[in-house]
Parts: sequence; C-alpha cells; structure tokens
Amino acid sequence: MSATIYQPSADFVKNAHISGMPAYQALCKEAETDYEGYWARLAKELITWKTPFTKVLDESKAPFFKWFEDGTLNASYNCLDRNIEKGLGNKTALIFEADGGEVTRITYSELLAKTCQIANGLKSIGIQKGDRVVIYISMSIDGVAAMQACARIGATHSVVFGGFSAQSLRDRIEDTGAKAVSHHGRSPNSRWQAVAPQIHCGRSAVFGRLRQHQERLGGQTQRRRCGHDCGP
Repeated sequence: MSATIYQPSADFVKNAHISGMPAYQALCKEAETDYEGYWARLAKELITWKTPFTKVLDESKAPFFKWFEDGTLNASYNCLDRNIEKGLGNKTALIFEADGGEVTRITYSELLAKTCQIANGLKSIGIQKGDRVVIYISMSIDGVAAMQACARIGATHSVVFGGFSAQSLRDRIEDTGAKAVSHHGRSPNSRWQAVAPQIHCGRSAVFGRLRQHQERLGGQTQRRRCGHDCGP
C-alpha cells in the first residue's frame, strides 16, 4: 500500500519554523554530531533563563542524567512574559470550549494578568516557594491560570478535579501536605480564593475560611495583577 505525500506550499515552507526537509535534515545532523551543543543552542535560543546554565549534561551517574543542572528558570515567565516581550501580547494564548459549546478565548496579556492576580493572592496569605497548593476546579482557563500562578511563585500544585467529592479533596490535601486550597465558585462575580486548609471536619471546614479571603484576592490583588511583582 503506497502512501500519498502532500507537499506544503512554498509560502508555508518559507514561514515555517523548520523550512522544509533540508532544514530538518540539517538539524538531525547537528544533533547526531554534537548532541550537547545542539541542546545547549536550543536551550539558549528558546528559553529565558533566570540563571544561565554553565553545564549542559552530567552523565557521571548514568543512567541518571542531569540536564542544565546549574541553570534556573521560571516556567510561567517562559509561557507568558516571553511571548508578550516578543510582541504577541494580543495573540490568543488559549481557546477553551466548555461542555455546552461556549468558546472562550484569552490572550497572553490577559492570561498574564489573571495569573498575577492569583499569584499575588497566594503570596498575600503566606504561600512561598516550595509550598504545596491544591487547585480544586473543573477544566477551565482559570485552572490553567492557577497552575501558572503556582509555577510563577515556585509553589508546587496538585490539581483535584472539581467534580470530586469533599472526602476525595480532603484525602489529597492530607496526602500532599498542602498549605492552601484554591478554588473558583460558580457565581460569575466570584474570584479565586486561597485558604489555609482545615481538613479535620470535611467540606465545611475546608471551605470555612473562603469568605474572609475573598476581598483580599478580589480587591487588593486586582490592582496589582498587571505588575511583575508576583514572581519568586
């Protein structure tokens, strides 16, 4: 059985990141010839480093390998700020289609603003680098923003699907040792809220402190959300 090959147009090839088979073959040859140099070049070109790496690969304890071990970066910065700095702030970052068919689009700039709002809210209640945060939500753009916010301040996140029971949430809070729960209410006016979890009394205790944090996250941090003071 023969396969049909559809060649792209010349204009498409010209504007592609890898412009045709010759360019692809050149990349393969570069990687085969000097794989450390190949990955080092791409890491410098495609990633913004907070602390540039000086060592590409540590093979001393093979088969356990370490890549760029002395370099540091912020994943959220590379997802959002880097694209905005390239002039793509008004470009659509995410397209979300809900179960009912409703489609929501959000740009890189809008997603950064939402991410910083949540990140500042988490910091305002004491969440720091290395802390664990449970994100209790259904699939949505807000869920992505919450994950970005945790990455931005160096907190580890654990996502619990919003349809899970209170007991399932409690179990995951206990297992992870989470210091905060972030969730989004159903009201269109509700905002992200982060709480220090109280898990001994089930659902009412887990969410018992939401109200007292609502204004802090919805008011104060809203004014700061477009700043870049939300990083680690």
